[in-house]
Amino acid sequence: MAQRLMSVMVVVASAACVMCAAFMWQLVQSNRESQQSLLAAQREMLAAAIAKLQQSAVAAGPSESELWQLLRVKVVDPEGQAVAATATCSGKSFGSGNDIHQREATDAQGIADFGRLPTGQYTISVHVDSSHEFSSGTSIILGPGRPSELTIKCPLELPDPVAVHFAISPPAKLETQPLYYVIWLSPRGRSFAGQSWHSDNEGQNSGDRYVLLDSAGKVLGELSTDEAIRRVSSGGGVALCNAEAIPADLMLRPCAGFVPRTYQIMSLAAYVPADDAEVEHGSRPTLKLTNWQVPSQSVNVEAKASDSAVSEVIKIDFANADFWDAIEEKVKSDAPSTPPTATVPDS
Repeated sequence: MAQRLMSVMVVVASAACVMCAAFMWQLVQSNRESQQSLLAAQREMLAAAIAKLQQSAVAAGPSESELWQLLRVKVVDPEGQAVAATATCSGKSFGSGNDIHQREATDAQGIADFGRLPTGQYTISVHVDSSHEFSSGTSIILGPGRPSELTIKCPLELPDPVAVHFAISPPAKLETQPLYYVIWLSPRGRSFAGQSWHSDNEGQNSGDRYVLLDSAGKVLGELSTDEAIRRVSSGGGVALCNAEAIPADLMLRPCAGFVPRTYQIMSLAAYVPADDAEVEHGSRPTLKLTNWQVPSQSVNVEAKASDSAVSEVIKIDFANADFWDAIEEKVKSDAPSTPPTATVPDS
C-alpha cells in the first residue's frame, strides 16, 4: 500500500514538473515576443527620427555630400588700403540647388570671411559705409580649381558736385521765344574700377531731380519734389512734367550741382510764361505747359579737375518735330510779347 502511494506521488510530482516546465517555456516565449515587438517599435521610431533630421538638414542648407570651399572677399580703396564695408554673397549651390544668402562685415584688414560655402554660382555685392554706395555685383563660380579669394576696389566718398549747363537746341523759329524747360532726371549709378556703383538714395524716385531751365539752358533752380507732388498733382513725379501749369509760388531752390554719374532723362517739358509781367529777383511767373515728351536718353555728368566755375555742358539731343511743332502752336497763342527775365533764387 505504501509502495502504491509512493508511486502515485512520484507520478503527480513528475506531472507537476512537466506542467511547470511548460509554463516557464510559454512565459519565456511570450517575453521574447514582447521584447521583439518593443525592439521593432523602437527601430521604427528611430528610423522616423532619422528621416525627419535628414529633411531638416535639406531645408536648412547644403548636404554633406556637396563640395565645400572657403570664400573671402577683400574690399580696398584705390590705394589698396582696407575699407569698412559689408559684403553680400547670394546665389545657388550646384549640388542641392539651395538658395544661399550670406552677409559679412569686413575686418580690420578689409576682409569679409564667408567661411565654407558649397560650390555654386554666386553674386558678390559690396556696400561701402563711408560713401553710402553699393556695387551692382560681381559674378563668380565657386568650385575646385577656381580662386576662392576676391578683391574689390571701391570708392571711399562721393565726388564733389559739378555745375551743369544744359544745351537744348530748338528750331531756329523758336530760338528767340521765352521758353522754360523742366527736366526730370533720375540717377543711374556711376562707373568705378570696372563696376557700377549706386547711391543709397537711388530708386523709387527718391534721388530724382526736377530742374528748371531758361531758354538758353541755364539752370534756374530745382522744383521741390514734395511740394510739386502736393501742389501740382497727386499722381506722383511723372505728373510734374505733365502739369498744365506750374504756379509762381511753387518752391524753387538753388541747384547745388550734380554728383558725377549717369542720369536718365525721364521726361522733358516746355513751358511759356502765363503773362507778360516782369519776373522779380528770386521769383518767376506761373508757367503754362506747351508740350512734354519722354526722350528716353541717358546723359553722363563727369568730374572735372579744372576750374569749378566751368560748367559741364549736357547736350539734350531731342529732334522730335512733333514736339517742337506743338510748342510753336502754343507759343503763337499764349506767349507774351516781351520775354521775361529770370534770376537764380537766393541761396
